[in-house]
Amino acid sequence: MGQLALENTHPFCLGSYTLGHNGTILRYPRLLQPGMRRAEGDTDSEHLFNLLMHDFDDGDPVACIRETMRRAVEHSPFSGLNILFSDGERLFAYRLGLFDLHWLARPGQLMVASERVTDEPGWHSVQQDVLLTLDPNDLEEPHAERLLGDELLARAQIQKVDLTPHLRGAERGAAAAERAKAAAAAE
Repeated sequence: MGQLALENTHPFCLGSYTLGHNGTILRYPRLLQPGMRRAEGDTDSEHLFNLLMHDFDDGDPVACIRETMRRAVEHSPFSGLNILFSDGERLFAYRLGLFDLHWLARPGQLMVASERVTDEPGWHSVQQDVLLTLDPNDLEEPHAERLLGDELLARAQIQKVDLTPHLRGAERGAAAAERAKAAAAAE
């Protein structure tokens, strides 16, 4: 969603918090809440980040991520809710939708990527509705936990969204901008 512009570029940041998102939330204007920070750009991803930051509690980031993903699932069809979120110390990686997510442990390193970026053995696939917490004080393997549960997942409207995968560059950006305008107008 959104045109090719600096204000639509990931990651979205607020203080020490950053978020990158892979996927499309079709009816992202439904994520808006009274008093929520307004988006600078016109992407679903920035709206998702602003929703997460609206009532963020440093003491329980997992509960905040859970609530944000619950709201997204309940309010809109989507292709993916894959996120990488950092609180400035830990990295949280979540997978839900059509896109893959993988992790790899190396001595003194944990990596997360949407694709296996090397041929080395040891890459693990993240399952649906799993949140990984990568802590720099524990680099053996990430902590993994289910986030939403089967009942909410059964109601999720996961669907392919990109109807123009053949487009590249400015043409792809123009198509994404039109999708964002249509989503905003529909609300």
